[in-house]
Amino acid sequence: MISSWYPICVQSKQHLFNLDITHSFVKFPEVYFQVHQMENDSVQVFWRTSLSRDGFYEVASKAQKGRNVTLSLAELVQTAEYYEEMEKSNPLQSAVMSNDEAQILLNLFHKGLPKDKTHSGGRGGHSFYLTAFCEPPQRLLFWCIVGPELIDAVNAVNLLIHKANLNSGFFDARIQNP
Repeated sequence: MISSWYPICVQSKQHLFNLDITHSFVKFPEVYFQVHQMENDSVQVFWRTSLSRDGFYEVASKAQKGRNVTLSLAELVQTAEYYEEMEKSNPLQSAVMSNDEAQILLNLFHKGLPKDKTHSGGRGGHSFYLTAFCEPPQRLLFWCIVGPELIDAVNAVNLLIHKANLNSGFFDARIQNP
């Protein structure tokens, strides 16, 4: 089942994390990540960046074309046609993590996300919505400048940003100076 406007469908041994990065003034995420442990135990990251409004409209229009009934956007993003059009316009990117990089992500996954979310606030810029698919799934929302209690989450987020070769000055999370 496709569950995002920017679908990522990967077969793996274990889906470890999702990360959505959203600018504070934009309603929808700018970058969508998924981290998976593959059958061979390697760790891979997959991502899509968001399209312009016109680019997104073009994908949705092509996926809708030829239908007798107009689907809602929520219904349309669930279709194979939508996934195929998105893949043509905005191909899925991926990278294999080195052993050291994989260890950073696996350590965070096994340790779990910080439980006390009262310290997850920060100031403007980008927000990060991190989901760990452990039992039970854990979610953490934090902003671009946070306290030291989130150092492991910040390191994982910045690793993904750098692996995707995104502008680190624009997207990185930072620990607040005392």
